[in-house]
Amino acid sequence: MTAICSASGDLPPASSDLTPCSHVPPSQLRLGQPSTASNTACDFQRYEQFTAVGAEFLNCFNCVSTPLCLEDERSALLQFKDSFVINKSASPDPSACSKLASWTLEGEHGDCCLWDGRVYCNEETVHVIDLDLSGSCLYGSFNSNSSVFRLFQLQRLNLAYNDFNDSQIPSAVGNLSMLTYLNLSYSVFSGQIPESLANLSSLTTLDLDYCQLHGEFPARIFQLPNLVGLLI
Repeated sequence: MTAICSASGDLPPASSDLTPCSHVPPSQLRLGQPSTASNTACDFQRYEQFTAVGAEFLNCFNCVSTPLCLEDERSALLQFKDSFVINKSASPDPSACSKLASWTLEGEHGDCCLWDGRVYCNEETVHVIDLDLSGSCLYGSFNSNSSVFRLFQLQRLNLAYNDFNDSQIPSAVGNLSMLTYLNLSYSVFSGQIPESLANLSSLTTLDLDYCQLHGEFPARIFQLPNLVGLLI
């Protein structure tokens, strides 16, 4: 979505064109119940509509002032992209698989702060602070050696609706100490929830919905001082 701004940087009006879709009534939902393909697609459709509206407002700020990304962070993003296969079956909406096509050093695409996939940079420090790759058709293993963990200034990380091939949630997530929002839902993780998530003292929202997780839930996560939203 392209944001339209006035010269003064006024925000665009919020869109109300949210397409309804059929869905299982909340009274019929159960924790741990597998979702059907239609329900998952419906969830993703609504999710995309609401996040697109939010992205419209965020992109507006980039219209006013466009930073140039840091070379080491651009390299980290490219390595992260190259560590996965783009697989149309990995996300509910195959048309979104082209989201990472702009991630290249060619031509005018060298500024990672302008890349698709909702990469947002701080206008003053130029660090990447928000990375939303939800529904990007990423397929492959995800571990603590991933280059995404070199983005130390990240405040929001959304990797929902991908397929990480039953990887365990990397313990290195706990090193992203500035995270306020972490969404790993519907992304084919498995295994135990790492204790390191309890190190994220700034975290307000943690979404691990529909991940095949097991084992004891780290009690220290419940003690995070700013946590107000938890989905598991």
